[in-house]
Amino acid sequence: LGAALLAAVLLGSPRAANAQPFQGVYVNLGAGYDLVPDSGAAPPSGFSGSNIQLRRDDGFAGLGSFGYAFGNGFRLELEGSYRHNGLNGLTGTTSPTSATGTIQNYGVMTNLLFDMDIGQSWLYPYLGGGVGYGWDRLSGARLSQAGTSFSSTDSAGGFAYQAIAGLSFPVSGVPGLSVTAEYRYHSVVGDETFHGTTPSGTASLSLGTQHDHDFMLGVRYAFGVTPPPMPTPVPTPAAAAAPAPAPARS
Repeated sequence: LGAALLAAVLLGSPRAANAQPFQGVYVNLGAGYDLVPDSGAAPPSGFSGSNIQLRRDDGFAGLGSFGYAFGNGFRLELEGSYRHNGLNGLTGTTSPTSATGTIQNYGVMTNLLFDMDIGQSWLYPYLGGGVGYGWDRLSGARLSQAGTSFSSTDSAGGFAYQAIAGLSFPVSGVPGLSVTAEYRYHSVVGDETFHGTTPSGTASLSLGTQHDHDFMLGVRYAFGVTPPPMPTPVPTPAAAAAPAPAPARS
């Protein structure tokens, strides 16, 4: 979706994209909607089924970042992120399951982004990606299937990466301030194992790669940005001198 939006903007622009003339330190804050697909799961002993997946409720995503723009369109930043989702249950089991509790993701990412000048002073698209580490935490989690249950409050983590596509809208009255709208695809790779208990003793729940689709609004402020110079007024030619009156004649 984000890539299609940016392609439409670029194809409709009157000239090729150039690097945005923006340089210096900046900070960024964003928040929005976290859309989550099901993820593969190896359930605790006692849960029966095939191709079992954990279903999460859509939730909230927020982030803050600190970075530097090099003046040639590229930006490098360090980001901290947070995502919060409720647990909905397991799919693929032989009998229905229910779930309570939440799963929360904490991430630390290093991002590289590129801003583009498409010839519109009010709009700058950007693309980027990042790598880092993500922690998932089950909090008060309880999965129940007929005859058994699993409870856990535990954390696990792994390598994470993300792809970013966004639009920034400079605020003309405040140099350096921009409003942003962006899409992020975020993923924590690999198996994560959460330890807990069942009525028969200790057990574990393993989750496959986690995927998140984030739709976010934010603000970005770049320090040291000066307002554009005022246009130089064009001097007007001096008014021609009025002719001297002719001498009076009788």
